[in-house]
Amino acid sequence: MALINTTTTGIQGSTFYADGTGDLTIQQNGQTINKITKNPTFRVFLNTNTNTTNDVFTKVPFNTKVFDTENCFDVATNFRFTPNVAGYYQINGATNTINANTRHVIRLYKNGSSDSHGSDFISDSSTRMLSSALISNIVYLNGSTDYVELYVRQVSGTGVYGSATGEYTWMSGTLVRAA
Repeated sequence: MALINTTTTGIQGSTFYADGTGDLTIQQNGQTINKITKNPTFRVFLNTNTNTTNDVFTKVPFNTKVFDTENCFDVATNFRFTPNVAGYYQINGATNTINANTRHVIRLYKNGSSDSHGSDFISDSSTRMLSSALISNIVYLNGSTDYVELYVRQVSGTGVYGSATGEYTWMSGTLVRAA
């Protein structure tokens, strides 16, 4: 570990150090006041329509990455985000259903259990709108074993709408603050 003492800001006792992992810790008088770390950030989407069972929460199988800065989102097997940095994450998501006249809700699951409930939307054929549901929350993840997934439950209809451009059913997240 290389220590660099500085008084260039005029504050005595300030220390900046790197621990070899790419993190930079800032201390003042022996107390950590800030840590600059890797910032896992991702955006994924569903690129094909996917069937769901009515009235059952079903995991959305996000299968396409737009970006994934630390390679923490599994788009091949588990369809989940497992970050490698402990901290507080802003997680967002949206789903759209295939059929008009449908109602559906989404939930964010943490470690296999429901963590937060998203919006509930009902469309009808006269509005010519897709049935969309949204979720946004800040979640603590430990950086090793914690993970989040997005689930959808349709009360009517048969599936979740995907697209080649990722505009309809997607999920994103970013580290807001390291722990």
